[in-house]
Amino acid sequence: MKIRLGFVSNSSSQSFVIYGVLVKKEELRNLLGVEVNGEDDKYEAFDRIWSAFNKKTGGKYLTLKDTKDYFSGDETDDCVIGHKWGEMNDGCIEQIDDMSEYEKQKTLDDLKALGLNVDKISIFAGYISNDNY
Repeated sequence: MKIRLGFVSNSSSQSFVIYGVLVKKEELRNLLGVEVNGEDDKYEAFDRIWSAFNKKTGGKYLTLKDTKDYFSGDETDDCVIGHKWGEMNDGCIEQIDDMSEYEKQKTLDDLKALGLNVDKISIFAGYISNDNY
């Protein structure tokens, strides 16, 4: 075993900008036929949803993000599904252009093909940074 003395840094971050919809996890579980047993913890339950989502979509074009509170670890009942449109960098201001009408319609069509009844998409953005020193 190694013991490190002195300055230790562990930093991770992720960001996203998604054009899509906010969906209840229960609705998504039903839509994808995901069964969650009472023994699953919150991470296992979302992993089952994630796996079924990627299997159904082939891991292409649509993306799925959990809306949990990353700092408190509190789980929410929602997730975001849509087309990833950009990323944000720490300490930077990013310009993110609007989607074309074709891209907006493609997003709606892909969400409907997944089985969601939607007629409007929104912009969702998140930046999560975890700096541990």
